[in-house]
Amino acid sequence: MAARTGLLLVGLVLLAIAAVADPPHIQGFSLAVVQLAADGEFADNFNMTSQYLLALEPDRLLFNFRKNAGLPTPGASYGGWEWSESEVRGQFIGHYMSAVAFAALHTGRTEFYDRSKLMVHELKKVQDAFGNGYLSAFPESHFDRLEALQPVWAPYYVIHKIMAGLLDQHQLAGTDEALKMAEQMASYFCGRAQRVRENNGEDYWYRCLENEFGGMNEVLYNLFAVTADDHHAECAHWFDKPVFYRPLVEGTDPLPGLHANTHLAQVQGFAARYEHLGDEEAMAAVRNFFALILQHHTFSTGGSNWYERWGNEDSLAEAINNTDASRITEESCTQYNILKLARYLFRHTGDPALADFYERAILNDVIGIQKIRDSADNPQHSHHAHRHPHPPHMAAHLGQLNADQEAHGGWRRDTLEAAPAAPGSGLARPANYQIVSWQDDPYAAAHANSVQPAGPGVYIYYLPLGVGHDKNWGTPWDTFWCCYGTAVESFSSLAGSIYFKHMPGTAPSASSSGPTAAEDLPQLFVNQMVSSSVHWRELGVEGSANGDKPQAQFVLNWRVPGWAKGDEVMLRVNGKEYLECAQGAAAAAHDALGFQPPQFGAGARFCSLGSTWSDGDVVEADMPMWVVTEDLNDSRKAMQSLKAIMMGPFVMAGVLLCGVAAGRWLAWGLTHDTRDLVADPASIEKVVSVPDTAGFVSLGVAGASNSTEPQLPAAPFPLLRHCNGSLSVGGSCGGWPGSALDATFKLVAPLAGCQDGAPAGCASPHARQLLTQPAVAFSDGGLNQEPQLVSFAAASQPCHYLTIDPSSGKLLLRQQLPAGAASQASAAAQTFLLRPQAGMEEGDHMAFTLEPLSQPGTSVRLVEHGQELGVQGAATDAAIIHLVPPAASSYPPGARLLHGRNRDYLLVPIGQIMSEHYTAYFNFIEDQDQGSVELGW
Repeated sequence: MAARTGLLLVGLVLLAIAAVADPPHIQGFSLAVVQLAADGEFADNFNMTSQYLLALEPDRLLFNFRKNAGLPTPGASYGGWEWSESEVRGQFIGHYMSAVAFAALHTGRTEFYDRSKLMVHELKKVQDAFGNGYLSAFPESHFDRLEALQPVWAPYYVIHKIMAGLLDQHQLAGTDEALKMAEQMASYFCGRAQRVRENNGEDYWYRCLENEFGGMNEVLYNLFAVTADDHHAECAHWFDKPVFYRPLVEGTDPLPGLHANTHLAQVQGFAARYEHLGDEEAMAAVRNFFALILQHHTFSTGGSNWYERWGNEDSLAEAINNTDASRITEESCTQYNILKLARYLFRHTGDPALADFYERAILNDVIGIQKIRDSADNPQHSHHAHRHPHPPHMAAHLGQLNADQEAHGGWRRDTLEAAPAAPGSGLARPANYQIVSWQDDPYAAAHANSVQPAGPGVYIYYLPLGVGHDKNWGTPWDTFWCCYGTAVESFSSLAGSIYFKHMPGTAPSASSSGPTAAEDLPQLFVNQMVSSSVHWRELGVEGSANGDKPQAQFVLNWRVPGWAKGDEVMLRVNGKEYLECAQGAAAAAHDALGFQPPQFGAGARFCSLGSTWSDGDVVEADMPMWVVTEDLNDSRKAMQSLKAIMMGPFVMAGVLLCGVAAGRWLAWGLTHDTRDLVADPASIEKVVSVPDTAGFVSLGVAGASNSTEPQLPAAPFPLLRHCNGSLSVGGSCGGWPGSALDATFKLVAPLAGCQDGAPAGCASPHARQLLTQPAVAFSDGGLNQEPQLVSFAAASQPCHYLTIDPSSGKLLLRQQLPAGAASQASAAAQTFLLRPQAGMEEGDHMAFTLEPLSQPGTSVRLVEHGQELGVQGAATDAAIIHLVPPAASSYPPGARLLHGRNRDYLLVPIGQIMSEHYTAYFNFIEDQDQGSVELGW
């Protein structure tokens, strides 16, 4: 067997010598020269993760490493997967070193460089204590078990993360000792691998690799690129599993049944093999893999997998139609890896479809996996405005989705206090764990901590795509899933794929399909429409400052997305229209409208703008977005009614609904009740509109017994909120805090109308506006203390209004009835006299009572022990209602109303959903005669 290994070594060394590395002809800009606009969403996400990185305590991160090496252990370990009994303890630290290196390079802040030096130096003490190159937070016996084919979690997965973190520390943060430590680790682990191969043969070694081993091939090929040590390339080759690699080279699909993240990481290694060794087979494997996963295994979000695995080709309804499976779709780690792969392929090919895919995947699958705000706080969204003026130095000032309706917000805090360790809070694999995935773990992760408040260190494991699910959040100190590690890397490197460059003299790759014009000039690619600036040092083109030269020569390649409305796309430079770009976009968009299931990036192209640029030049881009439907990627005819609604690159999830079903009006309904939609999928844009947020208020109830308002802004009174049609004062919804929108109502014109001789003023738009500003409502020129007829709509449930139930007398949330005999009576039950109560004011908050128009002379009172409202009960006094600032000042960014023929849905980009329950795919059904409905309560 030794001779056999020797032949392998010689063969690979010859390959390394004979092969010519194929560096990409398109390069990304260093994180050091790209700056995110301070008021943009990407910057908000970066800053929150930065706070988390610095809030984590080094002693606690290092605890298990020191303990494993017999060194002093100040402090205590963190919980979750970093608990002292977890078999993958230490995996987060590898990601952490990478993320801190990204942040150091991007910001230049001393704190990140100091943290880098501290972590590497302390880990070197651990490695030195072992004395043989070994470095991990768990003992070497884990590898003994692996090599004996005994149960163990994923030891090489952890080692890959640590080695990659050290390599990033060397290359990006310039941290002393990091490269030598990575080389020593390679020597130790490659030595172990070689002994297994020599003693037991290749087949036995590959049986060891049935355990998840991360991207060991990738980090070793990357290490080879730095050291030029052929042994590193040889060792990397040992981690290229033929049973997975060969089918991809040949273009067949080996994915069904495989653990997704295990194999995505291996494909990163194939990419590094091509880049550093020039192996054309490796590039074929990468391209074929990417094509297979997009064509047969990917959701409209850009993500794939459920139960952490890939299913059969074109069978994604198996996930969407299964309640449990649809809760644990799209492991976040896999999105980190697929985005790395898309970036890699773009650098070698320049294909604009890859930039389109990257945009879709990052907006749906990365933005939104960090809980940057609670539902009450809707920050400015800084993507995809319809018009983007850009100077040539690319100091971008992108607009917002519905900027006129969105308020800036978000979690802001200068310090983050660390919580004490939770004893015994870790997750250790069970004794019968064998290969790849811990069966019970994904389900447990999906049901944990869904009510965690926003703040640094709050991420998700899965992105649910089923009916009525919500996102389930981890905690800063006691979670540390694998997806926590990829999350901190993703958010620390958000600036890394916005701009790219091609310099003359860099030959295009054999795989290139990008722009070929003006190859003698530098080229700048604008791939992502993110508020940012770039400093192009080679050309003296710089951010918002003047460049070093009065003019610069380069070609500006602007991506025209496949999602843009082609006939309305317009690009202008200093007011001059580039008609060729617009016409090309129109043709591409026309073709793209016909694709189903999704063809990611179809119609995308680069428009090459100019070649000579001066200070003050301005590029303007009009990129209106189509609203279209996409079939779920499932080839079975019965499943083709399941469709996602897309607004540009955004998957628009249905948050709430109202309407009729089976000939009866629904009394209430969140999307966990149904996903059915009667609408023409071919013309969905015609029934989508922008929701109006005017008149948003919350109703504070004085004297209520429950003042707890989980997740809601501080309020002087308990707030009235709804839970699936029921109303309560303060408290929660079935033990869950729910959404701030659930405690927000819209002051609207009275549903009963305004008739001559009405007992009060009819709240005109002006009056309703004044009522939302109680401090001025009754001042000079205000409402003169007279009662006002109003109705209250639920902000989060279109068509639902505060209603006095005629039988129980309770205040409920009910739908407005259609025209008919019952509609007039129901409108009266949904209309109230808002009577001012002089002397009952509380600061700026005016006091009112509510008298239902359907029961004149009565008033809404506190009932059911002060937790509900009604016109009957033991209470003797009318409830004092205060109109207070809304718990949710607006809808989530990018929200739209969908007017189906059976119900209305509130649509929200899935990346903007924080606490709400939602549905990602709708079941489009044929139109049916709804008939007239005579329905009371």
